[in-house]
Amino acid sequence: KVRQQNGKAMSFKYGPESKPLDGYTIKRAIQRGGFGEVYYALSDAGKEVALKLLQDNVDVELRGVAQCLNLKHTNLMTIFDVKQSSVGEHWIVMEYMSGQTLDQVLAAAPQGLPPQEVDSLLRELAAGVNYLHQQGIVHRDLKPARSEEHTSELQSPCNLVCRLLLEKK
Repeated sequence: KVRQQNGKAMSFKYGPESKPLDGYTIKRAIQRGGFGEVYYALSDAGKEVALKLLQDNVDVELRGVAQCLNLKHTNLMTIFDVKQSSVGEHWIVMEYMSGQTLDQVLAAAPQGLPPQEVDSLLRELAAGVNYLHQQGIVHRDLKPARSEEHTSELQSPCNLVCRLLLEKK
């Protein structure tokens, strides 16, 4: 239930092998943020997902998710579902993506990124944000810690709420 995040020990509500949401088994904690906790989990059928437990500002988060449930774009993550557990907790079931956040990529390159990489990252980020704007959605909390590079082993489509994807490798 305790995990290192940004060099600090973070406490999470659920530990490995927990089943707080019917149909899913948590394997490990990923991240703790302003609205809740994100876990890597497996569905009973074996599908890898990210589960986000909403803990703060639940109504705000659920409104944002509702706007994004059916959006599809190659530079955004997919939201699969919104569920409520038997104890009344609200969970967002999302596409799981491994990789580094833009924050981590920038920290690993203190001298800066090569211009080609910056150009590619900005174009893909702008494409995702432009798509959201075309749908009448404004992302009001876009920051490097939410933007993620991902590896080719993963699919990509949509998620305004968790993290924007930046670059397919």
